[in-house]
Amino acid sequence: MKKYFVVFSIFGILSLIIACGTSKQTTKTADTKTAEKNPAIKEYALADIEAGKSLWAANCGKCHSLYAANAYTIAEWQDILPRMYKRSKLENKADAEKIDAYLYSNAKR
Repeated sequence: MKKYFVVFSIFGILSLIIACGTSKQTTKTADTKTAEKNPAIKEYALADIEAGKSLWAANCGKCHSLYAANAYTIAEWQDILPRMYKRSKLENKADAEKIDAYLYSNAKR
C-alpha cells in the first residue's frame, strides 16, 4: 500500500511540474507571435526604459498630468506619441526612443 502511495505522489508532483513548465512556454510563444505582428514590441535595455521614464516625466509632465504607461496599448501609444513629440518640440530622436521604450514596455496588453 505504501508503494502505491509513493508512486502516485511522485506522479502527481511530476504532473504539476510539467504543467507549470508548459504554461510558461505557451506565454513566450504568444509574446513572440505578438512581437512578429507589431515591431514596436521588442526587448529594450533596462537602462533605456529607466531613462525613458525620467524623460517622459520631465517632458510630458510639463503640459499635462502623466497618464499611466499601461493606460494605453502599444498601438494607441503609437498614435499618440508622434503628435506629442511634435507639440513638445522634442527633437532628440534618442530621447524619443527611450520614452517609447518605457511606454511600450509597460503598455496595456
